[in-house]
Amino acid sequence: MESETQDVVQGVTKSDIIDKILAKAPELTTVTLDLPSRNKFYTLPDPGMPITMRPMTFDDEKFMITGSAGSGEMVNVLLERCVSNLHIAQIFMADKMYLLLKLREISYGEEFSSDLQCPGCDDISNITFNLSQLPIEYIKDDFEFPIEVNLSVIEQTAKVLLPRVQEEPYFKTPELILANLWRMVAEIAGRTEKDIISEVIDKLPLKDAHTLVAAITGETYFGVQTEVNFVCPSCKRQEVMDMPITSDFFTVS
Repeated sequence: MESETQDVVQGVTKSDIIDKILAKAPELTTVTLDLPSRNKFYTLPDPGMPITMRPMTFDDEKFMITGSAGSGEMVNVLLERCVSNLHIAQIFMADKMYLLLKLREISYGEEFSSDLQCPGCDDISNITFNLSQLPIEYIKDDFEFPIEVNLSVIEQTAKVLLPRVQEEPYFKTPELILANLWRMVAEIAGRTEKDIISEVIDKLPLKDAHTLVAAITGETYFGVQTEVNFVCPSCKRQEVMDMPITSDFFTVS
């Protein structure tokens, strides 16, 4: 305390001392982002400025390790901390996946290793992925939203929305998806009243109901391709599998 007091008296603040200690630390260089949706349906806080992201700091990593909120909520807060000029709650889930992969890449490096279990022989293999080489499909210029869907059995059309981060709680389990399907349907046969839409959905033939579910949660309109070709070293079985993103995605180097 005496040394700190003397420094302040001499015109050296605590901030000056900390800056001197960290003088040779690399700067947190931000990157400009080009989201798969190309921000086509977002209102940016500053429309004249790009969306940027900074790498994680040790303080961010501590937050992920020690935070008391649920893992999904913590990841959203982490993105809020590291991404500028974007309302995270309003973005599509496809864009969120892009942000997660990009944040991992610029914070820890392009390579990410994880275990994959062969569905044939159950052997576990440690696989290294290169995050910078994952294909990205950008939204097409003629993409229209809400998305028009043909319900072939009842011979009607519907217009559906895509889940955004703020709607994640409704999509955690298959049961929740089915119970909240009406939230993502903007229109059926020209009707927009939610009570009518909800009752119609409950009475839909299975084929049409599955068409709605696929259009909302199963179709890939834009985003990062996270499926990889996996060949089991043990049994040589070939599978297309999702790259695993587990709880340690942002807490290991």
